[in-house]
Amino acid sequence: MKKVFYLILFSMSASFSLHAQNIDTLRKEIIEIIASKDATIGVSIIGIDSKDTLSINGNAHFPMISVFKFHIALAILNKVDNGELSLNQKLFIKKSELLENTWSPFRKKYPNGDISITLKEAIQWMGFA
Repeated sequence: MKKVFYLILFSMSASFSLHAQNIDTLRKEIIEIIASKDATIGVSIIGIDSKDTLSINGNAHFPMISVFKFHIALAILNKVDNGELSLNQKLFIKKSELLENTWSPFRKKYPNGDISITLKEAIQWMGFA
């Protein structure tokens, strides 16, 4: 089964400007890297202060699950730091919340769902901690 990776690169320094030649060179380098992988990969880069963009497989549809993990973990840990949440509080994960047809070590360990875990364990399952 082919793994699907989705990579978004969204940030370029304000002083960095991509010109057509640089974009073509960058595109070629990224395509070379992607070609060596047994995966479907999408890459999008948008220059913040310019209208320069680069997209490879930009029209493909990828599951967004892993793309948001880092941002969710940051938001949760910020709420923990502010005393709004506790790492020891329990979360209940229903079986219906475990998405089918996606790679999930959590679903593999708890295939029937309907389990309580701590917020700390949830963040660890996300790969942070």
